[in-house]
Amino acid sequence: MEYIRAFCGERGESDPLLSDEELKALLSVHVYHVLTAQLSRRLSVHGVDYSEVDNAGLLCIRLKPLVNVTGTYYAGIGNWLDDAYTLEVEDVEYVPVPGDVVDTYSGRVTFATPPSQGAAVTVRTYLTDLRAVLIAVLKLVKASRARLSLRTNLSGVSVDLTSVCEQLQAEIEELSTDYANPIIPREDYPH
Repeated sequence: MEYIRAFCGERGESDPLLSDEELKALLSVHVYHVLTAQLSRRLSVHGVDYSEVDNAGLLCIRLKPLVNVTGTYYAGIGNWLDDAYTLEVEDVEYVPVPGDVVDTYSGRVTFATPPSQGAAVTVRTYLTDLRAVLIAVLKLVKASRARLSLRTNLSGVSVDLTSVCEQLQAEIEELSTDYANPIIPREDYPH
């Protein structure tokens, strides 16, 4: 959610353009419920070790330890659905404790107390289609300009909704081209 809020120029203390409930609803609507060929290719290119838990898009992703950073594990893919993931260490559910950092946007977990070396760390999560979410946010901002403008002016914050729309459009275009995944001969055809 912080990723989306950053496009609207929001900070922790500002009155948000979209409530947490509105953002959570947007995110949950744009979840991959089917492992498409495009998503499967993306997972493969990024070297993600995963398995499908069910046919509704729930994935079990094995996290790898980050080299040179003790206690940090990465999935190889981010965009986990906020508040809808389960961490497991050695097949036992792990509830994050104060000091642990779970970065759903980049797909990283930093443990305050690292698991034992070689421990299997996994996450069960749904992946969100951020491009589709940003398109929905852009439509909301364009359709609700008057309401959002009034809301920000009443809170004493000046927000240029035109620049917000331009930033969202630029990110959507970047995500669109990123999904093309050009063929990389050494990675795709190592032999």
